[in-house]
Amino acid sequence: MEVTNGGLAIDAADGAEVVVTVAGEVTLRAPGMPEVGLSVAGNADSTKVVEGALVQTGVAASTDIVTRATEEGVQLVAILGDSSAPNDIEFNVDLPTGAEFVTQPDGSLAVVAPIREETYSQTETDQFTARVAEVIGEAADLTQLDQDQWTALEALPVPKPVIQVAERQIATVAAPWAVDAVGNPVDTHYEVHGDTLVQVVDPDVDTVFPVTADPAWWWWVWTATSCVADLSTFIFAAAKLAKILVKISGIVAKSATVAKWVKKLGGAEQTIKSIYKAAKGFVESGRIGKYLSSTEALALSGFASAGLTLVGDALGIGSCVSLIREML
Repeated sequence: MEVTNGGLAIDAADGAEVVVTVAGEVTLRAPGMPEVGLSVAGNADSTKVVEGALVQTGVAASTDIVTRATEEGVQLVAILGDSSAPNDIEFNVDLPTGAEFVTQPDGSLAVVAPIREETYSQTETDQFTARVAEVIGEAADLTQLDQDQWTALEALPVPKPVIQVAERQIATVAAPWAVDAVGNPVDTHYEVHGDTLVQVVDPDVDTVFPVTADPAWWWWVWTATSCVADLSTFIFAAAKLAKILVKISGIVAKSATVAKWVKKLGGAEQTIKSIYKAAKGFVESGRIGKYLSSTEALALSGFASAGLTLVGDALGIGSCVSLIREML
C-alpha cells in the first residue's frame, strides 16, 4: 500500500480498492460490490507505517496489529506478546445492509449479502453472439470489416436484461489459525456477536510467546465481479464484441496453443461466453463450473496453463485470467 494524506491505500487494476486510515479503519471497495469496513477494537498506544503496512501497538494488553494489503484483499495480523494478552481479538465490522456471516465447515466465514444484478437469457445470449459472428465472417483483422458490416452490427437487437436481487457471497474471512514463537499451532476459532467478529485464541501451558494469529484474514471476491463486469461491457454490445472476436481470431492465427483450446471450446465466440460463464458461476455460487460443460471446463483448464494470459492481455480481462487460474 502507498502512503496517503489519511493513511494507506492501494488500487487494483480491476478497480478494487483497499483504504486504511491512520486509526486502522479498513475499507474494501470493488466495482459492482457493496462496501465493507472493518477495524480492530481498542485504541492503540501508537501507530506507524512500516514498509507499506500499518502497525498498531498496544491495541490491548501486549497486543499489536499489523494491517497490509494482499493480492486478495487485506490482512490483519495479531501479535500476542505474552500471556497477559487477551485471548479474544475483536474486530468491528461494517457490513452492507442485509449482509450476514455464514460459518463454513472449515471454520471460515462467508459474508453473504443481497446484490442487485442483471441476468440474461442464455438462449438470447447465444443467438446474439451467433449473429455477431455471422456478420464478421472470417475476418482476422478489423480492417477487413467494411462499413456495411459495422452498420449491420450496430443494428443488431441487444438482449434485454432481467433485474433481480439475489443473495451472493461478497467476501470470505479465511479459516483462522495461529502459531506460537516456535511454529507450533495454537487452537483458535471465530465467534460472531452482532457487528463484532471475534477471533478466540486458546494457548496452553506449552505455548511459547509471542503468538501470531491468522496471517491471512480476509479474502475479497472482487476479481469475479470485475470479470463479469468487464465481459458484460462487450458481450452485449455488438461492435465491441465484433472487435474482440476478431482479436481472438488473430491470436488463433499466431498461436497453435490458443488455436487448440479455442477449437475445443467451439470457436472465438464460445470462448468469450465460457469465460463469462465461469466468472458468473463463481459470483453466484463460488463455483466456476456452475454454468460450464465438462468440455468447457477442460478447455479453460488448458488455457490456464498455456495461452490464457495471451488472450487476457489482448482482451483486457486480466481479472478473468487470474480468477480462472485460482479456481481451476
